[in-house]
Amino acid sequence: MTVPIAPVLCVVAAILTGLLYPAGQVAWRVRNEQKQFELVPRHDTCSVLNDPLLQGCEKGVVHYPTGQVFFACAIDTSVREKWFPAVMEFDPEAALNPKGGIVRLDLKSSKVTRLELQDFPPTFHPHGLSIVPSPDDPNQLLIAAVNHGASGSSVEIFEHTLQTTTARHLETFRNDKLLPAPNDVLLLDRHSFFATNDRSNVRSKLWTAVERSGWVKGGHIVYKGKDGNAKVVADKVEYPNGIAASVDQKHIYVGDNSRAQVLVYERRGTNRLRLVDTIPIPHAADNLSVEPSTGNIYVTGVNQFFSCLVAFLMDGPTVCPGAVTKITNNTDHDLFFGKKYKTSIVFTDDGHRIPVMTIAGVVPDLKKSFVAGLSEFLKKLKAQTGAVKRISKDLSYYDIEAVKQQERIDKLVASGADIHDIRKQKEVLEETFQMMPDGKRRLATAHKDLSDLLEKFMKNAPPEAASSEEVVAAKELLAEVHV
Repeated sequence: MTVPIAPVLCVVAAILTGLLYPAGQVAWRVRNEQKQFELVPRHDTCSVLNDPLLQGCEKGVVHYPTGQVFFACAIDTSVREKWFPAVMEFDPEAALNPKGGIVRLDLKSSKVTRLELQDFPPTFHPHGLSIVPSPDDPNQLLIAAVNHGASGSSVEIFEHTLQTTTARHLETFRNDKLLPAPNDVLLLDRHSFFATNDRSNVRSKLWTAVERSGWVKGGHIVYKGKDGNAKVVADKVEYPNGIAASVDQKHIYVGDNSRAQVLVYERRGTNRLRLVDTIPIPHAADNLSVEPSTGNIYVTGVNQFFSCLVAFLMDGPTVCPGAVTKITNNTDHDLFFGKKYKTSIVFTDDGHRIPVMTIAGVVPDLKKSFVAGLSEFLKKLKAQTGAVKRISKDLSYYDIEAVKQQERIDKLVASGADIHDIRKQKEVLEETFQMMPDGKRRLATAHKDLSDLLEKFMKNAPPEAASSEEVVAAKELLAEVHV
């Protein structure tokens, strides 16, 4: 018995439509809203900190009294490319590589410091991050970080004394059933926090793509209390990413990446969360920050979420345009019609200076702000090494061709060839000579750029960076190629 093709195709089309409809609906809305702003870099007053420690920084949190930002950074992005459960990368050897860290940036001086983690195993792969002041000492901070360890993901609690370079480990919380895929954490005090779990525990790139499409809501939010017990306090969330709290901590904000919106939850007495509002924005909602003097919410994310997601899952290029949206309380006339919040784009980037924007923050007292993301300094080093290599190869080709062309001319002259043929060969040789000065100039420029990039990288790089494949290749090439 043969199965009619048309009904089968109709069934497949119906299934695909059902799968893709939620994603398509969001994409259509976002596309229309993005017509209001240009996806171009606007960095007239910005300075880019190409510090080797500030690489692959998914989340950053401001300590407003000191103007310091604490980041969860991969540091070596080549490790993150192989081990990052959030995008289904599970290389067990990379998981054992002790590369990640908590990095502090002083916005006043631009000084960057990696905190030494005491009483803690060397392998650390941070994702989300949160800080709160210690109730016992104003000079101490409590830091919570999501860690994607080799044996499983966890939330780690540290204690840090301001102006020092260390953080002492206090506690590990791990629950593979409730937090198989933690993304971000919101620390409340020494013993309690909220955390987002962004997907189910199925290790499959295809299934993750299905979940991210909005067809399956595999995410949820967990609360861990002072008694050590944890519970799901909001379930069936499509793609819960960054999490933050209102200034009075009565409301919890969660970025829903797939739906390009911010979820507003009311925090109940039992720490259960009740969804009271959704705020649509014109890009993915990755991480959030709340500026305490105004209560304004800053949401950062990529503009082309689904294409960037596919790039991540399929190991493709990860240069994604991004934006930052500011959310404020609405005071305009349309408040009467139920519009509680006002949104405005405050920053955009085309993806070439900040490849994947993930977090932004504003510090009014310093009149400064920051935007960070999964910038890939080692990839820049690798790309520049490739540029020097290509130009050097071109010059070598010109030299070889010039010798060959001169040999042809000598043979033509010796054989008494037609003067026209000899003249034509000499013209070809002259063209080759004319290309050499430009090639040498390009090589000198590329060589200097690579040298400067390497020097800047090694100035503050961790010791293990010197042995990385990219650094070794750059050093060898600089020594080999002379300009």
